[in-house]
Amino acid sequence: MKTSFRVFPPSADDLLSTTIRIEKSQMERLDIKTGEIVKVTGARTTAATCLPLEDGFSIPNDPEMTYLENTPALPQARPGGITMENLNHHRMAGLGPIQIEKVQSSVAERISLVKVSNPKSSKTEFDKTWLFGLVVSKDDRIYFRNEDYNLKFGCIVKDVQPEGFCVIDKDTLLEFSEDSPRPRRIKMNRDSFNNLTKVIPISRQIKTDMFTITVPSLEIYEEGLRCHLYIRGRYGDNMQFMHSHVTPDVMVSDDLGNIYSITVNGGGGSMGPDGFDCKWDMLIPPIDVDAKELTLTVQEIRWQGNMENPQMGPTRDMRKGLSAQNRDNRRPRYSEIEKFPPSMICSGPWEIQIPL
Repeated sequence: MKTSFRVFPPSADDLLSTTIRIEKSQMERLDIKTGEIVKVTGARTTAATCLPLEDGFSIPNDPEMTYLENTPALPQARPGGITMENLNHHRMAGLGPIQIEKVQSSVAERISLVKVSNPKSSKTEFDKTWLFGLVVSKDDRIYFRNEDYNLKFGCIVKDVQPEGFCVIDKDTLLEFSEDSPRPRRIKMNRDSFNNLTKVIPISRQIKTDMFTITVPSLEIYEEGLRCHLYIRGRYGDNMQFMHSHVTPDVMVSDDLGNIYSITVNGGGGSMGPDGFDCKWDMLIPPIDVDAKELTLTVQEIRWQGNMENPQMGPTRDMRKGLSAQNRDNRRPRYSEIEKFPPSMICSGPWEIQIPL
């Protein structure tokens, strides 16, 4: 069974882990036992060890949430720091929806790794015990650390045996490859879209009580697809979000079942007492040549206030004088006074079908 959850800030004890915490009642509903491995899908898919939360759990850093119209308040999920990064939820502040389902896992026999950053030390021995218990899959990111918390380097999992979702233990063989890391997400630039072959007029609007979404056309290039998404509306009784950042959660799929990654640029426009008028430029990689129809799905719109970066780890002064015996005290902690900004959410989904 696959169920939707909303990402909330991680528990301070989980910032270096591949865990995800959900409420006990949700674990019982999904028949998930403490310590079992679950598949987690956000902007990308990874896996994590599922741990329980008391129902109604909260921390001082949690944002204040406003749900519009018929938007459901999804149950909370708190991914660990490494899980959050592997989901591509930016800076652990992405409050978007994710899906969780129980999955089979194995003990990792061999993992091939590609370095994406170099250690800030000439030492060659790093503490592999940091990795024991981590759940990994292909294209995930993990870290090596030595006794000094500040000395680390990151790696991308190039391959894992057996295939699928695996747990690292003391017998797992770690191999380093000299290959360049493969990007985990296709990055496209609108300046590279030069060879226009077709324009499909859409001229569709999605209207709610608060805003109107407009998609005027789909441009087909040899390099991929491009379309613009406009959102115009009024804040109504929610003027506290007047200067907030607006984020559409958009998915593009075809009639063959393929789902395409999207590079979204923009989000700028006008915001003021009279309302907001925002525009996004969405770039889509080349689609399956046999596809006859695309579906553009706006899953939800989020407004998020300006964020003051939370204290994600010990400061330089805090690190001075830390001994190996005080290893637990080096674990990153959230500041008690900093708080994630308030968020407002309006959920769809709203679909636009585009014949090709």
